[in-house]
Amino acid sequence: MKRNLAKFSSLLFCTIILSAIYNPINSMESKSEEVFNNQEFTQSKSLNTISLSNKNFNKISIPPIEWGVLSNYFVIENVQAGMHQEVSRITGRVDEVPLLTFTVEAKRRFYTTLFYARFYDSEDIEVDSFSPVEFEPLYDTWNQGMRSRANIILPRDMSNVAVIKFSQL
Repeated sequence: MKRNLAKFSSLLFCTIILSAIYNPINSMESKSEEVFNNQEFTQSKSLNTISLSNKNFNKISIPPIEWGVLSNYFVIENVQAGMHQEVSRITGRVDEVPLLTFTVEAKRRFYTTLFYARFYDSEDIEVDSFSPVEFEPLYDTWNQGMRSRANIILPRDMSNVAVIKFSQL
């Protein structure tokens, strides 16, 4: 019980810190959408491989995704990958962050829980730290049919990532 509480506290702290650093300021939201709209996405029928190309950015290739428990709670649609411009609330600096974005629709009623993604190489060894799923809007209680945008921050170097796995705390 204490280990689970410690894990939860650690994940919650990291989520708060990441939110403070990476959540965009309102004035940048329209610019962020513009960045995504100017990019070309190709996606396989199975939603496992997504590529992004843009004249300003290198191509991002997304490995297979194991949605895991996330797919028990949500229907997952509109999966896209791309660079997102965000302003750090701490430094005021504009950074370009690689994101995996998707739309979720609740399959049933449940209370908010913490979901996160982990990144593994071809030998199933974790190659980067976890990335919490951020929902916009975030609901305290999800009811069947409620929709939200969701995203995770991807590692800057995806070359060693063979699979992305979603989990729940």
